[in-house]
Amino acid sequence: LRARPFSEKLVQVLYGVNQRMKLEDHESVLSTMRPVRCVLLVVITGDRGLCGGYNNFVIKQAELRHAELKAIGVDVKLIAVGRKGQ
Repeated sequence: LRARPFSEKLVQVLYGVNQRMKLEDHESVLSTMRPVRCVLLVVITGDRGLCGGYNNFVIKQAELRHAELKAIGVDVKLIAVGRKGQ
């Protein structure tokens, strides 16, 4: 899914923290590059009426992302929230 303003701001904040930590003698999870082995996808679908198009889109995007990650050898776990996601 496309990035939202809050996620862009979060990336900026984490980048700033990471840059500051590089200047200090601290080892941190944020400053260590590690290969991605497992990804958790959280799929949130609607429970109420008039959200069929939204539900179909979200489920289709989750299936595409799941296939992409599996193709590059990443283990994928899935949590579905909502009636249609089950």
